[in-house]
Amino acid sequence: MNNRLALIIVLFLMVVSPQLAACAALTAPYSIKDAGIFAEDADLVWLDNRRVLFHGHKGMEPSSDPKTILRLNDRGLYFWDTISGALELYDTFDTRSDGLLLKSSLCVHDGVLTYVNRGIIISGKRGQEARTPFPKQPYWFNPHSCGYYDTKPFWFVENHRTIPLLEEHGYLDLGTVIPPQPDPLTLRFENPNPAISFYSLAAKKSFTLPMGQLEVGGLRVEFAPYKNVYLISGLQYFDDVKRDVQPAWPDAVPLRVWWLSPDGTLTKQEMPKLPWSHGNAFKFFPARNGVFMSKQSPSGPEAFGSMGGYLIQGQEMKRVVSGALRRVAMSPDGCSVAVVNDMYEKKSVSERARLQHIQLCQGE
Repeated sequence: MNNRLALIIVLFLMVVSPQLAACAALTAPYSIKDAGIFAEDADLVWLDNRRVLFHGHKGMEPSSDPKTILRLNDRGLYFWDTISGALELYDTFDTRSDGLLLKSSLCVHDGVLTYVNRGIIISGKRGQEARTPFPKQPYWFNPHSCGYYDTKPFWFVENHRTIPLLEEHGYLDLGTVIPPQPDPLTLRFENPNPAISFYSLAAKKSFTLPMGQLEVGGLRVEFAPYKNVYLISGLQYFDDVKRDVQPAWPDAVPLRVWWLSPDGTLTKQEMPKLPWSHGNAFKFFPARNGVFMSKQSPSGPEAFGSMGGYLIQGQEMKRVVSGALRRVAMSPDGCSVAVVNDMYEKKSVSERARLQHIQLCQGE
């Protein structure tokens, strides 16, 4: 009887071991801290390697305004020290975000915060901020350097889509604003997906990149200051046979990101594959010890159970936090990540989203 039971157990483990292995790859014992108040799906930035700024509120109550059902108590921009746990109100807003079409405005470069409140650009260290009127239309904004321009910057190219990098590095040129539609009769003789390029300010020349204009609809560019390199992600899949962009990333093809150096060096990194790791519901962020990936919406057989944040190191993927990550921000040193995490509890969104901090560099 004991031998038969042992045989059954062995056979059972042989059957389920792949699933157990997959689950093991998705969990990791990373500590998670909570800011202690509700967080909004709005701007989220690090001032340095321990301090975070975010939009939050401390509770809800019925509103006296007939246009709104609930009122958010103590709503504002909060300062959170992730080491000491101290929480402090930094600024208040008449409306969520900056009051200008609710566009994001919180931006930090080299430890200097720049943001917009009530039509004024506020920039500098706390207590020493410079305040300037918001530029009139048209204006240009560099999300890497936090610079606002009321005259055309060098990275503006007429009739082209461009993404500015730090001014001393250059910009990405994504091609013409409206790429010409190829004639179906001559499609096989033409290039429907012309390459984009990186213009290096140091080299004073452009480098052709191995990705095309039809692939960059959801392109994301994140700068890693500790490596002096950019992480490029969010590419759409271009099918060379069908010669067109596909609505979802194929299961058989691994997702990929690119590391771009200011000198034009480009390195491809393929992501590990899991049964649910397909489609386009992912965002990637550079971490000191790998790549942080957020899976924001349910897809595949795991559905809601696979949502969360993952640390990718080579072909190993570990889930470090579960939930729907509405916002993600990486610390300047790449060792900590702050997230606005919607845990999908049976409550309203305003009562279930929290700001959380995860230390990715274990032992530090």
